Amino acid sequence: MAVEWPAIPEYDSRLLMAMEKDMLGLYLSGHPLDSVAALMERHATVTARDFQSTGEEGDPIRLKDGQPVITAGIITEMKSISTRSNKMMAFLTLEDLYGQFEVIVFPNVLESQAQLLAREQPVWVEGRVSVKEEEEPKILAERFLPLAPDGQLPRLPGSGKGGGGRGFQHHGKAPVMEPQHVYSKDAPSPGQPGRLDIRMKVRIPAEIPERDRKAVHALLHYFDGVVPAYVYENGSRASSMKLSVHADPILSDALVRLLGPDNVKIEAS
Repeated sequence: MAVEWPAIPEYDSRLLMAMEKDMLGLYLSGHPLDSVAALMERHATVTARDFQSTGEEGDPIRLKDGQPVITAGIITEMKSISTRSNKMMAFLTLEDLYGQFEVIVFPNVLESQAQLLAREQPVWVEGRVSVKEEEEPKILAERFLPLAPDGQLPRLPGSGKGGGGRGFQHHGKAPVMEPQHVYSKDAPSPGQPGRLDIRMKVRIPAEIPERDRKAVHALLHYFDGVVPAYVYENGSRASSMKLSVHADPILSDALVRLLGPDNVKIEAS
C-alpha cells in the first residue's frame, strides 16, 4: 500500500538557513548574505578580517580607537542587559563573509532602533571602533539600517573600502520597515519607528498535542529579540512565561499554524 505524504510547503529560506546554522554550525542551502555580498564589498569600510589579530603583539593592523567605520553582516547572537540607570543595552555578535566581531549597542541607540535587531537579521552598522588593551576590538554602534539589495547604502566619497564615509544615502527603493513587526488588525501602530511599544500574547490551550506545545516553546526561544512576549498556558489568565522575541512574520505565521489565529496576538503595549 502506497503512502501518500501531505504536500507541505518548504520552510522560508531565511528560517531554513538559520536552522542549518543552529543545528550544524554551518549553512548548507546558501548563505544569508549571498544577495548582498557585492554591496558589502563596495561599501563596508571594515570587515571581520580587520578585527583579526595580525600584529607582532596581537594588535590589529588597521583599526584605531575612535575610528569611524561602516560595516555589515548578520546578527548571530544578541544579549541584552540592564544598566545601572535601568535602561537596556545590547551586545551583538555580527558575522560577515570573513568571520565574526562584537558590536555594542548603548541604550539611546537600542531604544530608537530595536526593531532592526534580532538573531539572523542582516544589517548595516555605522559606528566607531573601540580598541582597549587586552581586549578584542569592538564597534560602538551609532546607527543601523536594513541590509537589503534595494535598500539604503552607506555614503562613501569614492568606491571601494577607502574613505570612511559618514551618513547614509538612499539608493533605489526605501526599505519596508513594517514587516519587521506584525500587528493585530485592531492594534494601533507604534508612534515612532523602533519604539518598544508593542507586545505579543500567546495562548497555549490545554488540549494542544505535546509535540506542538514543545514546538511553540522552541519557536519563542529561537526568535530572540526585544519585543515582550507573554505566554498563557492551559486557560490560565496569568502568564506562565515572559520572553523577549523578534516579532517577525515568520514567527507569527508559524505560531498561528500551531495554535490558531485567536491564540496569537500582537498589540500596542
